[in-house]
Amino acid sequence: MLDSVVPELRHLFPSLSRKHPETKRPVVYLDGPAGSQVPKSVIDSISDYYLHHNANSSGHFATSYETNEMMSEAHQAAADWFGCDDPRECIFGANMT
Repeated sequence: MLDSVVPELRHLFPSLSRKHPETKRPVVYLDGPAGSQVPKSVIDSISDYYLHHNANSSGHFATSYETNEMMSEAHQAAADWFGCDDPRECIFGANMT
């Protein structure tokens, strides 16, 4: 079963389309969290944010309001995922673990 799922999942991660230069086999990344490969949907979302919405939170201009809204949506999504009653129970820290 895993053999049929892995190629489908690899397709979602652009960096995993690389082939080893000698063996021409798909590469495997065994890096730490800071080097984690991300799916195309994450790359697209981050690019959109930096291109159109990037700002410090709590400012008094449109991109700050958009940033605050995105942060609220992210907290709500995390709360939904973890079954929290209140999105304020979910804290995003500066950690990678």
